[in-house]
Amino acid sequence: MPYSTIIGIDAHARTNVATAIIPATGETRQAELPAEPGLLIDWIGTERFPAPVMAVYGSGSTGYPLARALAVAGIACSVWRRHRSCPHAGTGGPKLPLFLTYTPGMRP
Repeated sequence: MPYSTIIGIDAHARTNVATAIIPATGETRQAELPAEPGLLIDWIGTERFPAPVMAVYGSGSTGYPLARALAVAGIACSVWRRHRSCPHAGTGGPKLPLFLTYTPGMRP
């Protein structure tokens, strides 16, 4: 499915920085919010982005609660995490890490 708005989220324990791009126009919008899923969902709703919307973030230490909250709100979300067998950059491993996706409803 082609998405009309794509939102990249830099998720941390205390803050979420979200950048949305609308590919049809090249317009971008950004917000820095406390790491409360409801606040991010409210921002997405008040910005009135063209639908359908897809959010994506790297789980890191924040896990999957944000993805679950976005799914409940009807916002598609893809979560990426480093595969356990892929070494971190600078350790002699590949420069581009391998990632797996997580879809809400599946067990990570």
